[in-house]
Amino acid sequence: GMTAQSLLLSAVASATAPAATVAVIRQYKAKGPLTSTILAVVGLDDAAALIIYVFASSVAKTSLTGARLHVWPLVSHAVLSISASIALGAAMAIVFIVLLRRVRKNDWITLVLAASIITLLGIAEHFALSELLAIMAFSALVTNLAPVVTRKTGTILQYYTPIFLAAFFIMGGAHLNVRLVLDIGLIGLAYFFARLTGKVGGASLGAWIGGAPPTIRRYTGFALLPQVGVALALALSIKKDFDVPGFGAQGHQMAVLIINVLLFTTIATEVIGPLLTRAMLRRAGETSEP
Repeated sequence: GMTAQSLLLSAVASATAPAATVAVIRQYKAKGPLTSTILAVVGLDDAAALIIYVFASSVAKTSLTGARLHVWPLVSHAVLSISASIALGAAMAIVFIVLLRRVRKNDWITLVLAASIITLLGIAEHFALSELLAIMAFSALVTNLAPVVTRKTGTILQYYTPIFLAAFFIMGGAHLNVRLVLDIGLIGLAYFFARLTGKVGGASLGAWIGGAPPTIRRYTGFALLPQVGVALALALSIKKDFDVPGFGAQGHQMAVLIINVLLFTTIATEVIGPLLTRAMLRRAGETSEP
């Protein structure tokens, strides 16, 4: 149980919330090598988190059912699931681009976008693939292949995003159990500091291996603290995957614990995170303010 729990928490910890970070960069009109690095890492580490989660959840499922751990079938199944999710998203992206190449009307784009995402969700759900990864592959491909379609879609999404964001956090926040504060306090603190250490250490190590300049080596990790978007989506995935009769009370407790650790540490990551991001960009001299 504990190994499954730690594995899943570490998969969730690897995600960084793009929304808060991008908001800070936009607000201070930041430009420069650190800004570009942060933006690249924020996008990539969410994709990485989703991939890590597929592996972690396979191991966790095996350990919870008490079955023997056979490494090869597990790895091949996870790799297959990841490839299929990405292929599904990519196929949908191509359909999306072909359908909308010559469309001028926004209503059509809205309709096709909603249909694409709902179809992706349905197929992923049916074949037990990663919905999050499929949708990420879908949007990444659309963005890179069709700038015009992307621009139109982006304009439309501006109107809808606030509604969905609010709904998403309400759904997530509904799982917050205040009675667990004392039990989770310590785990939450440990999670917060372990995650910070991992981000800062990992970013410095990566920058050092890649021969990046000192500013990037020093500051990138501290700018990656916000975490609540993809991490919360992953926590809700954990609830869907593990809070089922098959895993009994243990699965339920694990899902509850992980969602609550995330929601408790959210205050710290979302308040301190953006402030740290701003401080790092300022130190690197990449903001438009003195």
